[in-house]
Amino acid sequence: LFYTIMTGYEKAIRPLKKSSEAVVVKLGISLTQILGIISYDERNQIMTTNIWLDQVKL
Repeated sequence: LFYTIMTGYEKAIRPLKKSSEAVVVKLGISLTQILGIISYDERNQIMTTNIWLDQVKL
């Protein structure tokens, strides 16, 4: 099924008729889990997370 759907797909082609138009993309992000926080000091910290990222071409 994947092969059938993706046959002939060219990822370099923009989804617009006019190449001068901008591609409008809606992004959404949802935090699903905080895995951990490493604190080196008050200003330098690393937070490891799991997220869902949604991308839609409008």
